[in-house]
Amino acid sequence: MRQFSPKHFTAFCIVLFTGYTIVAQTKPATDKKGIIYGKVTDLLSKAVVEYASVAVFTKEGKRPVNGATTDTKGSFTVSGLDTGSYRVVIDFIGYQPDTITASISGKQMTVKLPEVQLAKKSQTLQSVVVVAQKPLIENKIDKMVYNAEKDVTAQGGVATDLLKKITDAVDIPILTGEDIYLKEPFIELCRNHAVDIIHPDLATSGGILETKKIGDAAQEYGVAMAMHFAGTPVSCMANVHCAAATENFLVLENHSVDVSWWDDLIEGIGKPIVNKGFITVPDKPGLGVTLNEDVVKQHLLEPGFFEPTPQWNVDRTNDRQWS
Repeated sequence: MRQFSPKHFTAFCIVLFTGYTIVAQTKPATDKKGIIYGKVTDLLSKAVVEYASVAVFTKEGKRPVNGATTDTKGSFTVSGLDTGSYRVVIDFIGYQPDTITASISGKQMTVKLPEVQLAKKSQTLQSVVVVAQKPLIENKIDKMVYNAEKDVTAQGGVATDLLKKITDAVDIPILTGEDIYLKEPFIELCRNHAVDIIHPDLATSGGILETKKIGDAAQEYGVAMAMHFAGTPVSCMANVHCAAATENFLVLENHSVDVSWWDDLIEGIGKPIVNKGFITVPDKPGLGVTLNEDVVKQHLLEPGFFEPTPQWNVDRTNDRQWS
């Protein structure tokens, strides 16, 4: 049996994007900010309304001071609000917009809105003559298009069935998984060979051990594991340790290649952290690195250092199979 030594393993990192999640602080610290959250549903069907826009205005304001969109459970959270009275406008294509008032005070900094029930717009359309329908699969110059809405077998189906049809129809590798929580949904994807590669995000899939279990389970079905990652070097080191311990690991995503101070957020590891596409696995206790708090405080997205985060107590998970 081949011996595996995490100490000598280096995790290969693929550079995909240049986004980052921490930006420079541009304003001095202010008082604690308020939060407004809630849920949006269809008035008649009671089904959740995904991706509805939520805009927050001051009582007399004409421009929104902040906003959000609803997730796959119809939930939204708007943070960073000062004390005062607000108008919350919820809108989505095909629905009549709704407005709710809310107030944030020193005694109530977190406000839960009553469930927003949007009513569909009533429109009379002119007669339409269908002269042609899109085929199930279209071959274009630079791509192949799978029109899922034309697949009668997909009506009422599940994401696994659709993904398998897409995977079987094209010649390029298909992957998914950055929003899936725990190993069981991944096992279902792999058992059906619905994708060529799974793509869990360690920070949301269940942590280091659960992600390793996901990779080990996928290996039983011959499906490789790439790892979704877009965060700080602390999260990066957690991913690196997991990758080093998982034989089925393929590549690690990285979004911070153009963030000059990204490496400085931690200490105790050689720099640059990503060196010619590889990361050396630390051999010290824990994650093998320490947090550089001074550098972190220089680049906070919002004022406050490890402040309470009650907004994360709201059930707003994004657990889905098709992202």
